[in-house]
Amino acid sequence: MRFGNAKKKLEKIQSIKKVDFHRMIPDVIQIRITERKEVAVTILDGQSTLVDDQGYIFTPTIFPDITHLPVLSGLKKAWIKEGRLSGEVGGQLIKLLSEFKNFIMPSKLQVNISDLLLFHIAPNEDR
Repeated sequence: MRFGNAKKKLEKIQSIKKVDFHRMIPDVIQIRITERKEVAVTILDGQSTLVDDQGYIFTPTIFPDITHLPVLSGLKKAWIKEGRLSGEVGGQLIKLLSEFKNFIMPSKLQVNISDLLLFHIAPNEDR
């Protein structure tokens, strides 16, 4: 029995990172789904979206509590390819988030990336 079509359909759901099928003879099919873990929140087209640790941009069907997440502002659609932050900007941003989450309370982190040449990092006193 092949599960390729089912796997492709499930992986099209933005919040799903990985899907594995395992057949256990005689009559059990185990499906393991790994969800994307949000590491930041941003706004695209006036809608709150999440960013995972690999730079994927996604909007879950049920929005989790995002008050503990750092906020990215100035994100440009041109920096997103196939649903993911791409290029040098994407790589730098993902690295930046992973490094700062250990040193600053993420809920107080505001990262303005509207200028390609300079990231502006400031405490978010509103939250």
